[in-house]
Amino acid sequence: MTVPRRLARTGAVLLLVVLIGPALLVPPVHATYAGDRPFSLADGGTVTGDVWYSFGDSAYRGAMQPGESYPVEIPVTLPVGATVRTARLQVFWTWSHDGTNGLLPDLEVSLDGTVLPAGTRHADRKGSGAYDYPFGLDAWNVTGQVRGSGVHRVTVSNAGTGGREVSLYGAALLVVYEDAGMPRCRYWVREGADLLFNTTGVTADQATTSTTFDGVPATGLVRSARLLTVVPGADKGESKSNELFLNGYSLGAVDAPGTAMQVAVNTTDVLPYLREGANTLVVQDRGDCMIPGVFVLTVVEADGPALRPVPPLTVLPRDLDQDGICEDVNGNGRRDFSDIVVYFTSMSWIAENEPVASFDANRNKRIDFNDIVLLFNRL
Repeated sequence: MTVPRRLARTGAVLLLVVLIGPALLVPPVHATYAGDRPFSLADGGTVTGDVWYSFGDSAYRGAMQPGESYPVEIPVTLPVGATVRTARLQVFWTWSHDGTNGLLPDLEVSLDGTVLPAGTRHADRKGSGAYDYPFGLDAWNVTGQVRGSGVHRVTVSNAGTGGREVSLYGAALLVVYEDAGMPRCRYWVREGADLLFNTTGVTADQATTSTTFDGVPATGLVRSARLLTVVPGADKGESKSNELFLNGYSLGAVDAPGTAMQVAVNTTDVLPYLREGANTLVVQDRGDCMIPGVFVLTVVEADGPALRPVPPLTVLPRDLDQDGICEDVNGNGRRDFSDIVVYFTSMSWIAENEPVASFDANRNKRIDFNDIVLLFNRL
């Protein structure tokens, strides 16, 4: 996590942060770099449509003084004819203090010129020593103010007095929309703030947090599944200084290379790791120093035959580039010649047992040799 250099990194931090305006509902702030803050279900359900998310033109803003403001523009782009079911505004903040005294920030947040009332705040801090400053997330339900596509303007002001400073990672909108031309999907939005840092006195196992998505349908009823992770401060993922796991399977590291926000926003195909019922996500810091804040699981229900492993394989085929075609036929996580061999030798089985649209590379609504040629040419 990149913050003012004077920050003493002597702990471990993890997971979500969701904060809201001035008179927020604030649970007691725990005090360690270890995983000790729960994540809450902010939204969830079933929709014929999808979930849209963006930070707009957010950029990290350090040491915002009392009376100063931070503007963000977020262009919402939904399919033509789509209608908004729910919308949430999230503001991610950090390094809140008055002199050497860490304090929760006093923020005034407006959306399109309307000042928002109190929402929900999630916050965490290391709890002792120098630079014991809170980090967090404020979040609001803004369904009535976001009605469709268009540019929305967020203004975050430091309403504190005296020497109270606060820094901001950015503001984001999460929109769940309905579209009759799309498949049904189930979604879970979990928010929180858990400061994690694997450092002196704090092991990686201690600098670990988790959250659970309940009620996931059986994989035989699922066409695709993706996980959106929003982790402020995670900017060392390429050095393997953090790692995520779903149901015990590694999803790799999250990272924010070269971004102005210093927030890692990643989307991962998690269909191969999904299980029926409860699915547990684990986030571990290994020296990054980060504040996981938002996790969104979206599961698209099958509208016909669901994906199945191609015999004698036992893992599901995968759509690696999210174009609707399972080019990773053998499910090993990469494109290779083995995919072509499996497709060729199992063409008849695929045509009879798999959803044709997931293997119809040339889009002619059937499984044929031309599909194999196209996939081979893309290797």
